[in-house]
Amino acid sequence: MTEFSVEGKNYSLSFDSDLADSNFGFPLHSHEGIYEILYLEEGKPSFWIEGTSYPLAKGDVVIARQDEMHRMIHTERHLYKRLVINVSLDFFEAEGCEGYAKVFENRPVGVGNRFSGEGLLDEIVSRIKKYGAMGEQVLVKGALCELMWALNTLSKSRERESRGFVQNIVLYINDNITQPLTLDGIAENFYISKYHLCRIFKEKLGLTIAKYITHKRILLVKELCASGKNITEACVSAGFGDYSSFYVAYKKETGKAPNEDLKK
Repeated sequence: MTEFSVEGKNYSLSFDSDLADSNFGFPLHSHEGIYEILYLEEGKPSFWIEGTSYPLAKGDVVIARQDEMHRMIHTERHLYKRLVINVSLDFFEAEGCEGYAKVFENRPVGVGNRFSGEGLLDEIVSRIKKYGAMGEQVLVKGALCELMWALNTLSKSRERESRGFVQNIVLYINDNITQPLTLDGIAENFYISKYHLCRIFKEKLGLTIAKYITHKRILLVKELCASGKNITEACVSAGFGDYSSFYVAYKKETGKAPNEDLKK
């Protein structure tokens, strides 16, 4: 169901809401002469594009250029709400922002198609929806240009997603393993959304940040116990805070109670 749509000279946008399941949507396709942007407001689909599958979360933005074959895949029944924006290839020249097309063109197919919508993108998309629902095309075009700028700005920091960037996160965690560590705190330190942080960490290391921290703290407890500390002292020194939280974490990871393995 389309809640509203706007058709401009070299762009269009549509805000739609549907109950989606595995049979919903289009087959694999591309858009000749069109750049496509989709903002996910609600739902749990995956965006498949040129052999890459991007699981999406609320607030994510995905992009596709004209030569990228893509489709949205729904594996479970859910409410699928999204803003779909199509701009023609001449949009950027017409609006005097030719350089903003780089986010679509200056990358291999199927690479760099997903952006976290938290913060900056959410705010811009909110304005696009507002102006679109009002039918204010001049304001819509201005907000679209701002969105293109934001996507390019985020794209320039893609090198932070390399292995080197994740290694910096790993070093930070290890340097602060005995201190309180939170997703919000780590994300703030690296100027990245916590959702994006979790995603790239899991992609590179194969486990969540929480599991990584727990594992490293357990290793430290074992080391401290071996050096003569009792279990309670060791778990507090390693950053667990108290014995009960350590006990739960240790039992979950090893299947054994701490006193079965560690020196008391």
